[in-house]
Amino acid sequence: AVDRRRKRRNKDNTRIVDRYLEMDEIRAVLDALEDVPIDSDTIAFQVARARYIVLLLFFSGLRIAESANHTMGDFVQHENNWFLRVVGKGKKLREIPVPDALLQALADFRFRVGLASPEPEFEEKTPLIPMQKLTQAITTRRIDQIIRWAFNLGSAVFEPDHPRKASKLRSASAHWLRHSYVTYLLDS
Repeated sequence: AVDRRRKRRNKDNTRIVDRYLEMDEIRAVLDALEDVPIDSDTIAFQVARARYIVLLLFFSGLRIAESANHTMGDFVQHENNWFLRVVGKGKKLREIPVPDALLQALADFRFRVGLASPEPEFEEKTPLIPMQKLTQAITTRRIDQIIRWAFNLGSAVFEPDHPRKASKLRSASAHWLRHSYVTYLLDS
């Protein structure tokens, strides 16, 4: 029987991945989040967390399930370099280099939510993506909702002059950030 879940392949048996976001689309999402009116602590937290999630998934290439199942203590430092230690599919352990932009986003998020230090403490138990009380991890469903909300905000930036990009952002999901990460690495 044919596995219907397999990705469609072209004639030379390579995958065609066109579900990724370009840098201007990611910037539009981040800019739109910066423009959200902050009229309560709850909104401030939601915006800060959404920005952090977008950057975390983009710069790490994590699946949303991986991001929901890890803690801040999974950020590890070797000499002067930071890595995110992740157990992914098939129980495979990998260490993902953390670029300065993600480390800054992490520090900003931690500051905005009142965590004690800009960098995670050794074996810190705070969830990698916490709920507002910071003690419980967010669900994968909620991460997906937050990402879609952020992408919809970003789509409004493109709506007047670039309706195709706006439509693309409205169709995007969290997994597109994983594809964007790979595309970004290849381009770099």
